Amino acid sequence: MKYLLISMIVCFCSNGFASRLIEVEDYYSQKASDYIKTRYPRKAFSIYVKVDAEDKPQVRQPNSSDQQALNLPYLDQVDPKALSFWDRKDVSLGTLISYLRGVFVKVDIDGDFSDQELDQFKSELFQHLKLSELYDRVDINRRQWQGDSFINKSRPFLIVGALGILGLAALLFLILQLGVSRLVKGLAQPLSEIGRSTENLSNSSSMMADLGGGFQLANQRWDEGVLPTDHEEKIKNDIQRLSHFMSHPDAELIQTIEQLGAKDPLAMGSIFAQMPTEDLQGLITWARGDWWRVAITQMTPLTAHSADCIGEISRLNIRKQLLGEVHSDDLQDLKRVLARLDVKHFGELFKGYKFEEAQSFLRMLPQTTMINVAKYLYPGQWAELLEAAESAKPISSAQAKKVHDKALEICPLKSETEIAGYFRDADLLNLLDRSTTKDEREIYKVLDDSSWIKRERVPFYSLFQESKDVLERLGSDLPLELWALAITACDRQECETLFEHFTAKQRFMMRNFKTKFTEQRPHEIAVVAAKKRILNSLVQIKSRLEVTEGEGELNEAAA
Repeated sequence: MKYLLISMIVCFCSNGFASRLIEVEDYYSQKASDYIKTRYPRKAFSIYVKVDAEDKPQVRQPNSSDQQALNLPYLDQVDPKALSFWDRKDVSLGTLISYLRGVFVKVDIDGDFSDQELDQFKSELFQHLKLSELYDRVDINRRQWQGDSFINKSRPFLIVGALGILGLAALLFLILQLGVSRLVKGLAQPLSEIGRSTENLSNSSSMMADLGGGFQLANQRWDEGVLPTDHEEKIKNDIQRLSHFMSHPDAELIQTIEQLGAKDPLAMGSIFAQMPTEDLQGLITWARGDWWRVAITQMTPLTAHSADCIGEISRLNIRKQLLGEVHSDDLQDLKRVLARLDVKHFGELFKGYKFEEAQSFLRMLPQTTMINVAKYLYPGQWAELLEAAESAKPISSAQAKKVHDKALEICPLKSETEIAGYFRDADLLNLLDRSTTKDEREIYKVLDDSSWIKRERVPFYSLFQESKDVLERLGSDLPLELWALAITACDRQECETLFEHFTAKQRFMMRNFKTKFTEQRPHEIAVVAAKKRILNSLVQIKSRLEVTEGEGELNEAAA
């Protein structure tokens, strides 16, 4: 009986609040691990997941006992409590995911993958985890691990070592068992005191909430995206200093920007937002990847990732100044055109060329690109490119013009029409986010079916066309104040459609919130954020329903 009481004290004293962000990270880590084990069963890999969650304001339950008005029968009278949103156990995992600002997944996998295979693997991982390329980030790195042979050779020693450890653990267990009774007696009194301290701390949670949440803000780190003012000013100054260098890119700068943008288009978009328009247009002319549309249309504030990207560009600029490379304008233009091609493009460009004819052009590329292209085109001769360049034949003007024109046919430069289209899409997305549902519906009517905005963006008015089950789930998963913010951009009929799926208590509270926002108009940014959170939750709920329906059909088929 004594041991039972001590066990109960330990259990109840250790029952505190804990952030559920770790649970969300474990969910994505497990889901990614299951997919990679199925896709590459014989590959060694490691996964790192980090979620980016913005600080949610403290949600305080009202205390009806302090009011002089008559309490309604369906409003509960509770004591003041301040519950941290990320510590709540009554919120579903899907609701927590919908509040995330972004998800970062890093995968290290063993194997010699090509760039195309990595891009396909990255795209499949985005789809499997149901992540968005606009807000989330997936990095996949190649690794050359050779641990299998080492493990096979060391297996007998590992078995012997494991048996030795088990024997030592058994011996220690027998020794420690003799002192367990004395240890429990010594811990009984301190544990009871800890229990009383924990109870007092729990009762004073409302006092901690009144301090303004400074405990969480103090633990935020700069490398998680929050920039101090002095760092932000320094980055802006670096961008202004490097704008001219970026507006006239050479081959290495083009490839560097393409690599950085493919990894984090939002970080590059935040840099583009600080550049002068004429310098940015000069840079976009040499754009190649699909990430440019995301970077231009989703120009976000500067973050720590922006600092990393501008640091890479600054180091390249310093290297160029120290080397002092000088080439003719024709050769510089040819190098820029060649830098935009991928490996398969080079196969088409140098089709029918002997190694001696192509090596002069290959030597114009950055070393890493040169080696990859040479391995693809000339597997047995690529190492000769590492020798001194004196053996290469000089390039004539006619040869340079021929290769230059053919490279532009294979991968043309961005036209002024395409560049203008990027900025039109950015303006249109900004307008849609801030429009009422009526205006949003009218805009979507005139959009062409081929428009990527119509394909990728979920309109807010579609929410009111969802099924009763989906709307009821949304109403129970999301805070009512969030709904009240979002429907400030809706007409009365749409609001009534939504209210039909709420309880009487929820409708009463919603009307109170709406009256409050009518008297004091909320900030436009808060309304846009509320709408996006609701749409994210809608996507998550519909995905779960599709999975549930699919499992039900499979079970029926199996039966």
